[in-house]
Amino acid sequence: SCLVISVERVLSLPLARWSRVRPTVEVCVTELPPKSAARGSGSGHALHATYHFLNGAQDPQGDVAFTRGDFFVVDAEAKRDWSLSFTVGDCMSEDRRTTFVSAPIGYAEIEVWDLAREPLWHLVLQDVTTRNPIFGTDSWLEKFNRGWTSHAIRRPSFLVVRVQRGHFGARLRQLELPPPEASDAPRDRATSEGGSRRKRVMVVTRGTRGDVQPFLALARGLILPPHNCEVCIVTEICWKDLVKSARAGLPEGTLLFRPSGGDTTFQTRTLVSQLTTWYGQHYDILQALVMANQEANFFPSEGLCYHWAVEEKPDFIVFGFTMVHIAMILSESLGIPIVGFILQPSRRVEGTGDLALPLDVLRRPVQEAFRSPGFVAVLTQVCESLGVAAGLSVNQLRSARGLAPYPKNYDNSMRHYDELVRQGVPLIVPVCPKVLSERQVEELSCFQMTDFLFMRLGESDRLDAEVTDFIKAARASGRKVCAVTFSSMPIGEAAILRLAVEALTSPMLQDSAGSFAGPAMIAFVQGQEFDPPEDELVQEAHVLHSRGRLLVARKPQPFGALFPLLDAVIGQGGLGVTSEALLAGIPVITSGILLMDQRWWAARVNELGCGSRARRIPRML
Repeated sequence: SCLVISVERVLSLPLARWSRVRPTVEVCVTELPPKSAARGSGSGHALHATYHFLNGAQDPQGDVAFTRGDFFVVDAEAKRDWSLSFTVGDCMSEDRRTTFVSAPIGYAEIEVWDLAREPLWHLVLQDVTTRNPIFGTDSWLEKFNRGWTSHAIRRPSFLVVRVQRGHFGARLRQLELPPPEASDAPRDRATSEGGSRRKRVMVVTRGTRGDVQPFLALARGLILPPHNCEVCIVTEICWKDLVKSARAGLPEGTLLFRPSGGDTTFQTRTLVSQLTTWYGQHYDILQALVMANQEANFFPSEGLCYHWAVEEKPDFIVFGFTMVHIAMILSESLGIPIVGFILQPSRRVEGTGDLALPLDVLRRPVQEAFRSPGFVAVLTQVCESLGVAAGLSVNQLRSARGLAPYPKNYDNSMRHYDELVRQGVPLIVPVCPKVLSERQVEELSCFQMTDFLFMRLGESDRLDAEVTDFIKAARASGRKVCAVTFSSMPIGEAAILRLAVEALTSPMLQDSAGSFAGPAMIAFVQGQEFDPPEDELVQEAHVLHSRGRLLVARKPQPFGALFPLLDAVIGQGGLGVTSEALLAGIPVITSGILLMDQRWWAARVNELGCGSRARRIPRML
C-alpha cells in the first residue's frame, strides 16, 4: 500500500520584510530514515526521496495556496518507521532543481505511520534554528496597524496536508482527491459511561520528560472514574509518543495531544546550553539565571496555547511551573479558570554541599546571596521584562491581548504567584509533606501539598525480558543491582558508560582476593546518543556485559516495576525518579547536571537518610 500526499496550503505564513507578500513559496518534502537505521536496524537500507511543491501564492493575510492536484507517493509499508520533513521557504525558480533563496521559513516533521491515521493534517510550523513555533503576525503593533482582534495576534502557522491511501499499480495520476474543507468542524465532547458530558481540561506544560510525565499521571486520574474528564495536553511535539503511551486502558478520545511548539531537549544540547548547564554545577549565579528564565524561555509558545484554548474551549486549564504567565494570560483574556500543578515549588537555589576546593569555602557567602529566593525573584523579573531568553517580554504578551501590564518595578517576591494566591487560584504540589521538614512546609504554605503521583499503566507496565533476565542472572551470582538513569538530561552516552565502567572496575569494589565481586548495573542511554562513546569504551562495556555486570538499556522501562527489583539507583534528582525510589525503599545517589529542583531533591533525600547529597559526576567515586 502507499500514501498519496498533497500539500494544500499554509495558514498564516509570516510575510516578507516590510510586510510584503512573498512572490512564490515552496514546500520541500524529504523522507527521513528512522533513528534506529543509524545502528544497523530498521528499514535504513531503503532510499529516501525528495519532492517539491512549487508556485505557492501568498495573500495579504499570509495564507498560501498551492496548485491543486499535485501530489507525491510514499511506500507506507517499506517506510512505515520513516518520517517526512516538510520545509517551507521562498522559491527561487520554477524547475524541480529549485533551492531556497533565503533561509527556510519553517518546518514540520511527522512519522509516516502517524500520517496514515488521518486524511487531513494541520502541522505546526517551527523555526529551523530555534524550533520555536512561527507566527503570521509576530508583532503586537500589527493589532493597531490592521485592526485585528487579539485572536489574530501571533496566529500560529500551519501546513495543511491531505492524505489518501492507495495501492501501487493503480493509476495514481487519475486519483480524485477529496475537495478541501472550508473549515474544520468543532470537535464533539466525549461522554462518560453513564452518557453524561465530560468536563474538558486543557493541560499546558513544557520542559524535559520529568516536566511532562507527572501531568500524564494526573490526566489519567482526571479521565478515569469518578472524575470522568476529557484531557487535552499541550506540550512539545517530541513528547507526542509519550502522551500516546499514556492512553493505555483509557476510553477512546479522552486523552488528546496538541503541540505547543519548541523542543527543550534539542535546546539543552546546543553548545551554549551545555556550557551553561555544565558550568552551572560550579557557579550558583548560573543556576539562578537558569531558574530565572524557566518561564521566559517558553514565552514563544503563548500563541499556540492561546490558539488551542480558543479551539478546545476547556472548562479549566491546568498549568505547570514553566507556564504560569501564559496560563494567567489565557485565563484573563478568555475567562477560563486555571489550576496550578507545581512540580518545583521552591524558589531557592539549593547548594550541593559538594565542596571540592578551598575556594568553594571562601566564596560561600557570595553563593548564599545568589541562592536566596529574593535574588532569584529580582533576576526573574529582569529577565521576563527584558525578554532576554526568547526575544519576548511578559508585557509584550500581555499588551497584545489587551491586558494590564506587569509592574515594571522590581522587588524580591514572585508577584505573579502572589497574585494567584490573592485570587484564590489553587496551586497543587504533588509532594508528600512527610518528606519535608516543618520549616519547609511553612515556607510552602501558599501551596496545597498532596502526595506523590505515580504513573501506572496496568498491564502495559511490564519489563522487557532482557532486563528481567539480567537481574535474575545477577541475583544468581550474588550481586546487588543498581540502575543509572538521567532521563532526558543532556549527560551523553559516553559519560554514562564511562561512569558505569569506572564504578564496576573500581579497586574499591574488589574483595581481598583481588577478584571483582561488585554489583551489576543497568545503564539507561536512550536519548543520549548525541555524545557517542569511543571504541575503547564500547569494548570495555561489551566485556562487562559478557560477564553479566553491565546492561546498556536503549528503551525506557516502567520504574514502578523496575525499582522494587533494584538495590540502589543513580539518578538526576527529578521528582519522578526520586519518588519512585522512595516508594521502592531503595537509596538514591543524585548526580548529573544538578539543575534547579535536582539539587533540592538531593538535599531532601539526604535529610531523610535515604541517599547522598548531590554529587558531580567526576566525584561520584
